Amino acid sequence: MNDCYVELLKNQFCSNWIDCEANTYTDARRQSFHNSLKGLYEELKGWTIPAGADDSLKQDFTILFEVFSRWSEVISMNTDKMPHREILICLERILYDWLGSEADKYLLTLSDGEYLYRLPICKLDVLNNITEGFWHVHFDTFPIELALPKYFSEDMFFNVVLFHELGHFVESYYDIDDKVFRQLEPLLKDLVNNQTIVNQSFPFLAGKDAIDVADEKKVRSHICEYIADLFGAQYVSNHIMNYASYKLDKTLDKDDEEHPCWNKRNEHVTLFLTSSVDNLLINAIKDVFAKINKEGLIIRFCVLDSKYFLEGKPHPISNDAEMVSVYKHIWDMYIQGCAPFIAVSDADDWRKSNFGIHRKLTELAKVSINLYRPV
Repeated sequence: MNDCYVELLKNQFCSNWIDCEANTYTDARRQSFHNSLKGLYEELKGWTIPAGADDSLKQDFTILFEVFSRWSEVISMNTDKMPHREILICLERILYDWLGSEADKYLLTLSDGEYLYRLPICKLDVLNNITEGFWHVHFDTFPIELALPKYFSEDMFFNVVLFHELGHFVESYYDIDDKVFRQLEPLLKDLVNNQTIVNQSFPFLAGKDAIDVADEKKVRSHICEYIADLFGAQYVSNHIMNYASYKLDKTLDKDDEEHPCWNKRNEHVTLFLTSSVDNLLINAIKDVFAKINKEGLIIRFCVLDSKYFLEGKPHPISNDAEMVSVYKHIWDMYIQGCAPFIAVSDADDWRKSNFGIHRKLTELAKVSINLYRPV
């Protein structure tokens, strides 16, 4: 591997960092992460590749420098001026539900991009072994990178997708997809006698006797998406599917290698929320989650009182569950249209258009979350 390329990536990180150095944070954990990146910059700006480094080590350096550059961008989106702090506040509370004190090792961050969860390059201890060994820099926390389009950064509606993306992190943290697959594997190896699992969740397996290697990869990917959907639905109900519906439009019955079709995903969310039909995949997912958290995969949202937002007032929040439920609440109210708002009063212009209601609900949701003070 060309030494010049490795040096170039290092210099790109150092150049990126100069633009980030003056960032300020109200959150001590973000400030600590910033300080670690600053220490890394101080070490790297005069660093050269060790003599005799082989291609494998150089490859490790290139990956790390690319990641460090991305982290400098990510932390710049998570300063004390960040516009999306409300969704982070809610997601952080959820993270502690599932990781407990281990959540202290992770830093939820948002970056620009299509909605997704970015898998980390390695674990925190592995990263520190490298950074401490070469550059004497220690990281107390490891970023969980959730991407959202920058133009949606202040949107309180489509950002419900981030509940799904956090579900991908929790799923990967506990290897839930593999555990679910192993539970279903006997059925998938004998599809002739187990058509129910095909009809319910994996229609692309129709007509096959058993899954092959290619099928297994697709099944695993689809399981991951079903898990993330159900995880998000715990907190925002069926609104977890709203963005996917908007994006897919007329292809609701088309699946791909990674994602089940929208119709199947929506069907599973509905079944989870209503428990109206026995579903083999949902049962397996719930079984695995129950071994992680004694409450398991359950409905965690609250029904909030609509009178406050109808009157144009913030909703008083008394606990974490109510705070997170604000995201479901504004969708519930928005899709009703103008009539309920005008029925309370028609004196305010914002009540008379979907645009005005959208802006008002966004404002009230943010204020409600920010006024909440956990006991």
